[in-house]
Amino acid sequence: MTTQLKPFLTRGLTPAFLATAILSVGAASSAWADGKGNAGNPGVLPPHSQPYGKSYGEWATKWWQWALSIPADRNPLTDLTGAFAGEDQCGPV
Repeated sequence: MTTQLKPFLTRGLTPAFLATAILSVGAASSAWADGKGNAGNPGVLPPHSQPYGKSYGEWATKWWQWALSIPADRNPLTDLTGAFAGEDQCGPV
């Protein structure tokens, strides 16, 4: 390591890394403050929950299957008006 780089790393980056770590831990602890992982938001379920019998991973798979199964001319992902927002949706979605 060069003599010019070492002081920069020890005096410049170390405090930055330390501050980032402290802020990250602080943000994570406040997000999990209620012990449920939803930070007091009743509309967000905890990560290991199984809403309607499916995990978050299973819901993500279902979403991609739904999104990619709809033709582009009526796909909600390409619709700027919202006219097709409910396209092919049924059940608890």
